[in-house]
Amino acid sequence: MNGQKSDEAFHFSPRPNRASEINWFHWGIEPFERAQRDGKLIILSISASWCHWCHVMDETTYSDPDVIRKINENFVAIRVDSDRRPDINRRYNQGGWPTTAFLLPSGAAIAGLTYAPPQYFSALLDKLSALYKSRREEIEVCSVIVEEETKSFLDAFKCGGKITDEISDWMASVIEKDADPDFGGLGLEPKFPPTGALEFSIARLERQKDDRLQRFVVATLNAIRLGGLFDEVEGGFFRYSTVRDWSKPHYEKMLEDNAELLRIYLSASRLLGNPEYEQTARRVIEYCLDKLYLKDVPGFSGSQDADEEYYLKSFEGRKALSAPAVDETLFVDANSLMISALSYASVVLNMPFLLDRAMEIADFIWSNGFHPSKGLCHYFPPITRSPKMWGEARDQVFYLKALVDLYQITGLRKFFERALQLGGLLRDLFLTEHGWIGEASSVKREEESGNDKFDEGLGKAEEKLKGEPHENGPCLNSCARGNLLSCLPVDAPDMKVNGIAIIALGALDWLVPVELTQNEGYGFENTAYGIADSLKGAYERFSHFAAWYVMGVHNLIKGRIEVRISPEAGPDEASELIKRFIQVFDLATVIRRERVDDFIETDSKTRRPLAVICAPGRCVPVFSISETEKIMESLRTD
Repeated sequence: MNGQKSDEAFHFSPRPNRASEINWFHWGIEPFERAQRDGKLIILSISASWCHWCHVMDETTYSDPDVIRKINENFVAIRVDSDRRPDINRRYNQGGWPTTAFLLPSGAAIAGLTYAPPQYFSALLDKLSALYKSRREEIEVCSVIVEEETKSFLDAFKCGGKITDEISDWMASVIEKDADPDFGGLGLEPKFPPTGALEFSIARLERQKDDRLQRFVVATLNAIRLGGLFDEVEGGFFRYSTVRDWSKPHYEKMLEDNAELLRIYLSASRLLGNPEYEQTARRVIEYCLDKLYLKDVPGFSGSQDADEEYYLKSFEGRKALSAPAVDETLFVDANSLMISALSYASVVLNMPFLLDRAMEIADFIWSNGFHPSKGLCHYFPPITRSPKMWGEARDQVFYLKALVDLYQITGLRKFFERALQLGGLLRDLFLTEHGWIGEASSVKREEESGNDKFDEGLGKAEEKLKGEPHENGPCLNSCARGNLLSCLPVDAPDMKVNGIAIIALGALDWLVPVELTQNEGYGFENTAYGIADSLKGAYERFSHFAAWYVMGVHNLIKGRIEVRISPEAGPDEASELIKRFIQVFDLATVIRRERVDDFIETDSKTRRPLAVICAPGRCVPVFSISETEKIMESLRTD
């Protein structure tokens, strides 16, 4: 099982270990068939290249001779990389990494845990193996009841709830209630940077004064910058802190986190006039370009490994050690967030080369990872750089947002045309039966292993059950009979993905030129309304994690700020206008390069405006760049 090509090789701890002696399978139909045939439970190990405790699990528990023997004799073992298979991780994660889940051949999970030392894990293996051999049918039937109860969770989303213009006030009150007044952030510990809540708060502060939200933003940004989560030596942010005051970080560095925090610190620097925030953002850029940017293709690595010994050293102390390993996999979702962040940074910091870099990455992903009937792949592995795994909503949504951002800044038609194509696929393939955006189960995932019939379960489980009427429902009876992959855990909606989808689809609809909307009904904003409506009974359950959804809904309810820049404006004038407009109203703003006289009556004797800014019910001409600040201030509204 371990003689795979380099791109598909299992990742184990970089330090000495014996975890490879376990007969691991990749996720696919083969291990489930073997488990059913041999009457064994499945051990699903979800690991990550950046995860410290995953490495400890490899070095201790999975290197213990008794554990190795018991797994190989009594279980079927599957190992999954969390970053490469977010769909598996969403369904089976037990609250952290490493995750070990015990599954039936039907895909149902019956037990799970995170890190466990060898002695405890060995005893658990004995207990579960014996229990399954003696009470197999009872366990399978009982597991179905749990699965059915879980599925009813989705049905509850359809009940109650409504979308009103008070949704932003609700989110503000949630953040204010959960804010840590002493150490910033939300809640107690562990502490993760609350990027969605920060984005929401900054956007709200653009529109209105709110002293409590401003205190939350300042306290949080100061705390994660100075409290230990920021690497003062090499730059970049660590993933999270295990303690309330941010002083004990987990030392992995993730591209996704740094992309989001880069944008947040730049936005806050401009809004609050704090040059230290801008300096932090610059150091994030330097870190990402120095440590994560790939040498062979345009794009960034997904993460850098945690290494406490290394990161506790000074600059000189680190020079004597090997730097933590970098996972050189190019992930489309995280790189899309970085495209948006670099595009924004190029304008705010007046660094055009960042925009060039963002466009290069966007072009590479589109040229090499887009399929007209499947959308975007999820990742490009380090050796072959061939596109892998299709059907993940995150990749489509984050890249669509990146295209919308690039088009507004550059005016290049190719980004708009790609956005139209991807927006159509998102609507056609990724809208679930519930109405929200989710994974495309109809898209056949690219096989991760050269031999396994890859992913027959997640993509086709429902198809395998068609035409099987049963008295108590197909899932109950088929699970009880041990049908393969017939009871996979449900995939709950991702509020961040759906919120950004609402924002991106709504903006795309506004960017469609008038002459096109008269001939073709794109209706992307209608799709955004449908997504928002499908989650109206659920968003309050997600607390501050629904921040992106709330921002999207706010844009739909309150309307957007539309900026039209006249083709007659000179290149320098247009560039300066874009710079000023892109920094305010942000997610609620759309910038178009189109004629302006259909908004403002002009003739050959009248001075023609450089731009026109329209808020709902009102349009204001801009005749000079110096007027923009005053005009934008007059249009601010909640």
